[in-house]
Amino acid sequence: MAGDWHGNVSWAMSCIRRFAAQDTSTAYHLADFGLWPGGTGNCYLKTLHRACDDRGIDMFIVLGNHEDYYQVGAMHLDEQGWLFLENYPCFRFAPRGHT
Repeated sequence: MAGDWHGNVSWAMSCIRRFAAQDTSTAYHLADFGLWPGGTGNCYLKTLHRACDDRGIDMFIVLGNHEDYYQVGAMHLDEQGWLFLENYPCFRFAPRGHT
């Protein structure tokens, strides 16, 4: 489990490396992940997704109050009720009220 990365790539990457070192295949991030608009937000998502994909880690994310909820509107719902973005299959996002 992790939380409050707030888009901090270096901190998030250190956590992902620790997950991988412990052979973790499923991680949960609890609020303030860093789902942000613009180039910075896209770079953050791409970097973290690549790291998770390379290490075989799926991440389930509960969004917090510091997220870009406009992006949530573009997400799709999977069979289990989790939201996802097509370009980031390792990430699943909990819809509001899901938790």
